[in-house]
Amino acid sequence: MNFVKNNWKKLIIVLVLIAGLFFYRQAKAKEATQAEKYPSLLEIDTKTEKTIEPKLRDINETITTAGKIQAERYARLGFQAGGQITWVGVKIGDKVKKGQALVSVDRATLQKQLKRELNDYSTNRSTFEDTQDKYRQTKENSSLTTEMKRILERTQWSLENSVIDVELAALAMRYSSLVSPIDGIVVELTQPQAGVFVGLGNVVTVVDPESLYFRSEVDEEDVVKIYSGQPSIVTLDAFSDQNLNSKISYIAFDSLESKAATVYEIRFDLPVDNGLLKYRLGMNGNADIITKSKSQVMSLPINAVYEDNGQHFVYKAPPTGDKKIKVNVKTGLESTDYIEITEGVVLGDKIVTPNQD
Repeated sequence: MNFVKNNWKKLIIVLVLIAGLFFYRQAKAKEATQAEKYPSLLEIDTKTEKTIEPKLRDINETITTAGKIQAERYARLGFQAGGQITWVGVKIGDKVKKGQALVSVDRATLQKQLKRELNDYSTNRSTFEDTQDKYRQTKENSSLTTEMKRILERTQWSLENSVIDVELAALAMRYSSLVSPIDGIVVELTQPQAGVFVGLGNVVTVVDPESLYFRSEVDEEDVVKIYSGQPSIVTLDAFSDQNLNSKISYIAFDSLESKAATVYEIRFDLPVDNGLLKYRLGMNGNADIITKSKSQVMSLPINAVYEDNGQHFVYKAPPTGDKKIKVNVKTGLESTDYIEITEGVVLGDKIVTPNQD
């Protein structure tokens, strides 16, 4: 009793060492048994690797293409003739209605131009009639010379040109004010103030924000795999966490000029309510065109599946321990993030993947 009483601390230490040695030998025995069962075991690096389980997911095989937002309905407006701007009723960013006047030029100058064209028309008309009277008798006798015919033709052409000039001047008067043909937003105004002289060319551009679509291009190898109405998913850089269910609305028949490859324009519907103008011209993004689709198939993240000489494999973790073993698998459809596993893995397996998103 005195021995135990005097040496109890040493006895506890000895018992702890014996117990530790026992558990250590058990662990080594289990590891040896597992190594015999799984001869290709490798260490799992817990700092850079983690384990996940296969899951049932919808897998879409896609063609991914980059593009940007454009508008289907827009109007670039300019004057039929030059003139001095007398009134500007909008500024860039204003919402306008169909039929709303936007910019006007000086009508007084246009009225004088019209009057001048009418005077020229009267002169040419009088000359034409005088010429007709002069050669009427000769014409009736069918004895016109070649020179006479040319004179009659020139007076006819001059009169017709005068009529055209009058019509153009009348149109310029009629269109002395630019009127929006659509509901939309003013996105361009080249002359924003009165008193400035403008010639021919674009003055105002109006875009309908409810007519947006996503425009992209595909090369000749992919254009044969797609069709109008094909389901697609559009993701915009500005809303990277939002997938827009879309479809192809247009595929160009003629290719675009490109130095790199032969490409074709394609357009995608944008099924969005743009009343708050969240979606704007020029926004960049990607479109995933769904070429094949499977529902609720077993799958793994792309980075969990490796390939060597055409053979796919994964690293599977045994039920216990920090080990992994290489296992060959067969794959099916592949999306941007996930790949279908048809053989080699079952639900509940622990699969080793890189420890990253």
